[in-house]
Amino acid sequence: MPPPGPAWADGATLAVDGGPAEPLEPGAFHRVEREWRGEVALKLRLPMRAELLRRPHGGVAVLRGPLVYALPVGEEWRPVRTWGWEGVRGEFANADWEVHPATAWNYALALEPARPDGGLVFEERPLGPRPFTAEGAPVVARVTGARVPGWELARGAAGPVPPSPVASDAPREELRLVPYGCARLRVTELPVLA
Repeated sequence: MPPPGPAWADGATLAVDGGPAEPLEPGAFHRVEREWRGEVALKLRLPMRAELLRRPHGGVAVLRGPLVYALPVGEEWRPVRTWGWEGVRGEFANADWEVHPATAWNYALALEPARPDGGLVFEERPLGPRPFTAEGAPVVARVTGARVPGWELARGAAGPVPPSPVASDAPREELRLVPYGCARLRVTELPVLA
């Protein structure tokens, strides 16, 4: 049984051996009946539209196709405790670590309310040697934002997301969002600027 077309891929098509592209129904199975011989080329097109998932208190999460995007946060790793076996110290010792933000993380997004995608711009880049890092992410979303004064750390983590819309006199900056799995320290739910 062939796998169903993903529910997020509205407008997906499948072409077999250069033939016409057949529409696929989102969330449903698609069957190709033919006699299979030799090499057969299947061209699957899965369009991905961006959407903003509205969260409690008016914040948003950014989605595009199967991916959730996040604001990567710079990392400062600090050893909490170093330990080792008897006689083992230095480079062969083990440690417990904690990570702290090394860059600003408390941003709100400046979105275009008339557009379902909020005006986000997606940029696809060639696949590099480290695609699952914030720097090597093969796709990024660009959006304007500003820091939110008063949104601070609480108990070693980001404090509760402020209710949107939020006011900020901070200068507007271009922000870069990456797929969730490309950032170890990240903010995924962000407030929206007034």
